Amino acid sequence: MKLKPTKISAVILSALLFASCFCACEKQSEDIVKHFDTPVQVSDITGVAPIEFVPEGYKISAHRAVYDIVSEVEYTPTEGTDKDFPKIAVFRAVDAVFSTTNLSGFADTALSEVYYPAVRGDLSLSIEARDEFLAVEWTDTFGGKECKMSLSLTCGSVDEFKKIIDGALEYIAANAK
Repeated sequence: MKLKPTKISAVILSALLFASCFCACEKQSEDIVKHFDTPVQVSDITGVAPIEFVPEGYKISAHRAVYDIVSEVEYTPTEGTDKDFPKIAVFRAVDAVFSTTNLSGFADTALSEVYYPAVRGDLSLSIEARDEFLAVEWTDTFGGKECKMSLSLTCGSVDEFKKIIDGALEYIAANAK
Protein backbone atom coordinates (compact mmCIF):
# COMPACT_ATOMS: atom_id res chain seq x y z
CA MET A 1 0.00 0.00 0.00
CA LYS A 2 1.42 3.36 -1.00
CA LEU A 3 0.72 6.47 1.01
CA LYS A 4 -0.08 9.60 -0.88
CA PRO A 5 1.89 12.75 -0.02
CA THR A 6 -1.15 14.24 1.73
CA LYS A 7 -1.51 11.16 3.96
CA ILE A 8 2.22 11.21 4.76
CA SER A 9 1.95 14.90 5.62
CA ALA A 10 -1.07 14.21 7.83
CA VAL A 11 0.74 11.40 9.67
CA ILE A 12 3.84 13.57 10.20
CA LEU A 13 1.72 16.53 11.30
CA SER A 14 -0.21 14.33 13.74
CA ALA A 15 3.01 12.95 15.21
CA LEU A 16 4.45 16.44 15.62
CA LEU A 17 1.24 17.69 17.20
CA PHE A 18 1.21 14.77 19.64
CA ALA A 19 4.87 15.34 20.54
CA SER A 20 4.34 19.06 21.12
CA CYS A 21 1.25 18.41 23.29
CA PHE A 22 3.19 15.85 25.34
CA CYS A 23 6.08 18.28 25.86
CA ALA A 24 3.74 21.15 26.70
CA CYS A 25 1.91 19.06 29.33
CA GLU A 26 5.18 17.97 30.91
CA LYS A 27 6.47 21.54 30.92
CA GLN A 28 3.24 22.79 32.55
CA SER A 29 3.54 20.12 35.26
CA GLU A 30 7.12 21.20 35.93
CA ASP A 31 5.97 24.82 36.19
CA ILE A 32 3.24 23.98 38.74
CA VAL A 33 5.41 22.11 41.27
CA LYS A 34 9.02 23.09 41.89
CA HIS A 35 11.33 21.03 44.09
CA PHE A 36 13.93 22.61 46.37
CA ASP A 37 16.67 21.47 48.74
CA THR A 38 15.81 23.73 51.67
CA PRO A 39 12.76 25.40 53.22
CA VAL A 40 14.45 28.78 52.80
CA GLN A 41 14.52 28.32 49.01
CA VAL A 42 10.78 27.56 49.07
CA SER A 43 10.17 30.60 51.27
CA ASP A 44 12.02 32.84 48.82
CA ILE A 45 9.55 31.77 46.09
CA THR A 46 6.29 31.65 48.07
CA GLY A 47 6.78 34.45 50.59
CA VAL A 48 5.69 32.15 53.45
CA ALA A 49 8.15 31.73 56.34
CA PRO A 50 10.36 28.64 55.98
CA ILE A 51 8.63 25.51 57.25
CA GLU A 52 11.14 23.58 59.33
CA PHE A 53 8.63 21.51 61.29
CA VAL A 54 9.20 17.74 61.28
CA PRO A 55 6.66 15.48 63.00
CA GLU A 56 8.02 13.01 65.53
CA GLY A 57 8.87 9.70 63.81
CA TYR A 58 9.10 11.32 60.36
CA LYS A 59 11.75 12.77 58.08
CA ILE A 60 11.45 15.34 55.33
CA SER A 61 11.28 13.75 51.89
CA ALA A 62 10.61 16.91 49.82
CA HIS A 63 10.43 20.69 49.92
CA ARG A 64 8.19 22.10 47.19
CA ALA A 65 6.56 25.29 45.94
CA VAL A 66 3.20 24.82 44.20
CA TYR A 67 2.12 27.54 41.75
CA ASP A 68 4.87 29.67 43.34
CA ILE A 69 2.52 30.53 46.23
CA VAL A 70 2.04 27.33 48.30
CA SER A 71 4.87 26.08 50.53
CA GLU A 72 4.72 22.32 50.81
CA VAL A 73 6.75 19.87 52.89
CA GLU A 74 6.33 16.11 52.48
CA TYR A 75 7.27 13.65 55.21
CA THR A 76 7.82 9.90 55.31
CA PRO A 77 8.27 7.71 58.40
CA THR A 78 11.81 7.26 59.69
CA GLU A 79 11.17 3.54 60.07
CA GLY A 80 9.36 1.14 57.75
CA THR A 81 6.37 1.77 55.58
CA ASP A 82 4.15 -0.39 53.43
CA LYS A 83 5.29 -0.21 49.81
CA ASP A 84 1.75 -0.73 48.49
CA PHE A 85 0.19 1.78 50.90
CA PRO A 86 2.94 4.21 51.90
CA LYS A 87 2.44 6.50 54.87
CA ILE A 88 2.97 10.11 53.78
CA ALA A 89 2.29 13.34 55.65
CA VAL A 90 2.13 16.73 53.90
CA PHE A 91 2.15 20.22 55.45
CA ARG A 92 1.07 23.15 53.23
CA ALA A 93 0.95 26.88 53.89
CA VAL A 94 -0.06 29.81 51.69
CA ASP A 95 -0.34 33.53 52.40
CA ALA A 96 -4.00 34.24 53.25
CA VAL A 97 -4.10 37.06 50.68
CA PHE A 98 -4.58 34.34 48.08
CA SER A 99 -8.12 33.03 47.76
CA THR A 100 -7.16 29.38 47.83
CA THR A 101 -9.72 26.77 48.74
CA ASN A 102 -9.25 23.06 49.27
CA LEU A 103 -5.58 23.39 50.20
CA SER A 104 -5.37 19.74 51.21
CA GLY A 105 -6.83 18.60 47.89
CA PHE A 106 -9.70 16.74 49.53
CA ALA A 107 -12.48 19.22 50.26
CA ASP A 108 -15.95 18.01 51.11
CA THR A 109 -14.85 14.59 52.27
CA ALA A 110 -16.73 12.66 54.93
CA LEU A 111 -16.24 14.41 58.28
CA SER A 112 -14.55 12.06 60.69
CA GLU A 113 -14.91 14.14 63.86
CA VAL A 114 -14.39 17.58 65.28
CA TYR A 115 -11.10 17.87 67.12
CA TYR A 116 -10.43 20.52 69.76
CA PRO A 117 -6.65 20.52 70.23
CA ALA A 118 -5.49 20.99 73.82
CA VAL A 119 -2.57 23.20 72.79
CA ARG A 120 -4.86 25.83 71.22
CA GLY A 121 -8.14 26.45 72.98
CA ASP A 122 -8.98 29.25 70.48
CA LEU A 123 -8.94 26.93 67.49
CA SER A 124 -11.43 24.25 66.51
CA LEU A 125 -10.28 21.92 63.75
CA SER A 126 -12.34 19.46 61.75
CA ILE A 127 -10.46 16.36 60.69
CA GLU A 128 -11.81 15.09 57.41
CA ALA A 129 -11.39 11.50 56.25
CA ARG A 130 -11.79 9.58 53.03
CA ASP A 131 -10.55 6.04 52.52
CA GLU A 132 -6.95 6.02 53.84
CA PHE A 133 -6.63 9.82 53.85
CA LEU A 134 -6.95 12.32 56.72
CA ALA A 135 -6.84 16.11 56.27
CA VAL A 136 -7.35 19.29 58.25
CA GLU A 137 -7.30 22.94 57.15
CA TRP A 138 -7.26 26.19 59.13
CA THR A 139 -6.04 29.79 59.11
CA ASP A 140 -3.28 30.87 61.49
CA THR A 141 -0.53 33.45 61.99
CA PHE A 142 2.84 32.13 60.87
CA GLY A 143 6.03 34.10 60.31
CA GLY A 144 4.23 37.39 60.98
CA LYS A 145 1.46 36.95 58.42
CA GLU A 146 -1.91 35.29 58.25
CA CYS A 147 -1.62 32.00 56.37
CA LYS A 148 -3.95 29.22 55.32
CA MET A 149 -2.57 25.88 56.49
CA SER A 150 -3.29 22.25 55.82
CA LEU A 151 -1.98 18.95 57.08
CA SER A 152 -2.74 15.60 55.52
CA LEU A 153 -1.80 12.01 56.25
CA THR A 154 -2.24 8.90 54.16
CA CYS A 155 -2.41 5.42 55.66
CA GLY A 156 -2.21 6.60 59.26
CA SER A 157 -4.50 6.56 62.27
CA VAL A 158 -6.56 9.45 63.63
CA ASP A 159 -4.57 9.33 66.90
CA GLU A 160 -1.28 9.57 65.00
CA PHE A 161 -2.69 12.46 62.98
CA LYS A 162 -3.73 14.30 66.15
CA LYS A 163 -0.13 14.07 67.41
CA ILE A 164 1.13 15.52 64.12
CA ILE A 165 -1.45 18.33 64.37
CA ASP A 166 -0.44 19.11 67.97
CA GLY A 167 3.22 19.27 66.94
CA ALA A 168 2.44 21.53 63.98
CA LEU A 169 0.33 23.87 66.13
CA GLU A 170 3.12 24.14 68.71
CA TYR A 171 5.61 24.87 65.92
CA ILE A 172 3.33 27.51 64.37
CA ALA A 173 2.72 29.20 67.74
CA ALA A 174 6.48 29.35 68.36
CA ASN A 175 6.97 30.93 64.91
CA ALA A 176 3.95 33.25 64.82
CA LYS A 177 6.06 36.43 64.65
